[in-house]
Amino acid sequence: PIRVGRLFQVYAGACDIARVGRIVRENLDRALKALQRTDKVIIEREGSATSDIDCRVARIMGTPAVVIRIDDTRKFGEIPPSEIGAVLAEVRRAHPMADDETIYHKVIGKYGISRPTRKIEAELKRTEPELISDS
Repeated sequence: PIRVGRLFQVYAGACDIARVGRIVRENLDRALKALQRTDKVIIEREGSATSDIDCRVARIMGTPAVVIRIDDTRKFGEIPPSEIGAVLAEVRRAHPMADDETIYHKVIGKYGISRPTRKIEAELKRTEPELISDS
């Protein structure tokens, strides 16, 4: 699974495009929708990000909805909310008596981040209620 925004960035990097502009974004959106119509790709809304591009997660049909990938080059905001939720749940099970701050530090530590920014904390807090409501 990959956030659609990250997918667009990867495409731009592979094509040596400095920025994903409107035309490129529209063409990539069209291509994703065509793949979705032919059941090659699943696109789901996850999280409660402010922009549509940040809420959509794409994955190839037949692949798991959540794959935890710790050792990679993604920034925290590029990680699908479902993956963050899975890691949060895993850490909560391992440390049931820990407070939220400790849990959050353990989660971001798994991704090689030493101190949470406000944006990371907000993402973790947004993900947690979704995690609870899904169980």
